[in-house]
Amino acid sequence: MYFSVIIECEVLSGLKSEYRLHGIKLFNSRRCIEVNSQIASNVGDIRREQKEKIANLILLTP
Repeated sequence: MYFSVIIECEVLSGLKSEYRLHGIKLFNSRRCIEVNSQIASNVGDIRREQKEKIANLILLTP
């Protein structure tokens, strides 16, 4: 399984300090891919679409 540095940043930012070392071990250089502008743009589009879906689900939930 490979991760982008965007995912690495998000996961590490949400970890409590006692779990940070485990997170760092998970995201070693062999498992992370470089992110270019096109990938960043695609990720932004996906996140926006997911947020819209979640917002719509919340609005439709009785």
